[in-house]
Amino acid sequence: MTQNENIIAEGAYAYDDQLTELTIDEGVTTIDARAFKGCSALSSITLPSTLRKIGEQAFQDCTALTAIHLPESLESIDRRAFKGCTHLHDIRLPEGVHEVRSKAFQHCTSLTAIRLPEHLQHLGEGVFAGCTALGQVHLPATLHSLGAETFEDCISLRALALPATLQRIGTNAFRRCTALGSIDLPHGLKKIEHGAFAHCESLAAIAIPADTEHIEKGAFAHCAALSSISVASSNPHYCAPHDCQAIVERATHTLIVGCAATIVPADISKIERYAFKGCTALTRLDLPRGLRHIGGYAFADCTSLREVTLPKGLRHIGSHTFERCYALEHLRLPRSVHHLGHKALSDCTGLATISVWRARLLTDAALPATTRITARRPLEHFWRAFVSLFRHR
Repeated sequence: MTQNENIIAEGAYAYDDQLTELTIDEGVTTIDARAFKGCSALSSITLPSTLRKIGEQAFQDCTALTAIHLPESLESIDRRAFKGCTHLHDIRLPEGVHEVRSKAFQHCTSLTAIRLPEHLQHLGEGVFAGCTALGQVHLPATLHSLGAETFEDCISLRALALPATLQRIGTNAFRRCTALGSIDLPHGLKKIEHGAFAHCESLAAIAIPADTEHIEKGAFAHCAALSSISVASSNPHYCAPHDCQAIVERATHTLIVGCAATIVPADISKIERYAFKGCTALTRLDLPRGLRHIGGYAFADCTSLREVTLPKGLRHIGSHTFERCYALEHLRLPRSVHHLGHKALSDCTGLATISVWRARLLTDAALPATTRITARRPLEHFWRAFVSLFRHR
């Protein structure tokens, strides 16, 4: 065995496809980076009671490994330590583990349950991403933060209890957890980052707690089943006025998350990027007169949206705003609109007519070739253009 005192050296057994089982001597404290990476026949390994650290990619792609007993002495599991161990279904993290770094168990597709040690405060990026069989997770009461993509693509995860200590849910943390039907956000949660629950197609309800102070764009995009949205009345940053079934930023009167049941409040001046993105049950929407700005992708992939009334006073429609709104048949742009963003109408294959004041607005909108354009410029504008043409001859 290639061993230097208390360390199994970096890459010591890497890609040894003849290695099927191994017992590591007592006294070893560290398994260094890539020590057993790609040992595709390794099905059994016994770790010493002295082990403290498992290094980066130490057991990555050990596809025959079905179970491993981690000793109580273990303190740290480094990046990608067990990534791609596709047959690993039984592993318990000892209570002494205080660090689980990014992608440590990514794509462990046979892992069905995990219990995390009680003193853990942070889970690194993508720790359990792509663990498609993972259905039971116990998070410790000490956890403060979920890193980006922590449970991304955990398609068997139906429910999860978040600890009261949790303050941050990272970017794409639960993205494409398509079976996740409910989630109770803890009272002390401060931040929900971009895409945190995006593509959670079964998620029916969300309740934003009182202490949440920052919700990033697209946090709940493509939540097709979402029909109930509420915000704690004591939250100073966000609200859901008059049971409108939407999340509104108080200071700016910006609607940041909506759903098929949303009634847009009268005082909304802006609809944020991704606010209704992927809301496939949305069929029609009346927008208030005070609305001035619609952000990019706000209604993208609202595939059932047939009717939307754009108010007078609206000035800005962002890029990709109505992209892939296949059911949208007619659209009337008010005279006040001065900006129609890049590909704002891309793949609106059912759009039969569009009425505009300024045809130049459509230059970059990716309007379908079959859409009939109706210009609404006043007759005197045409008359002035006609007179001007002859003046310059």
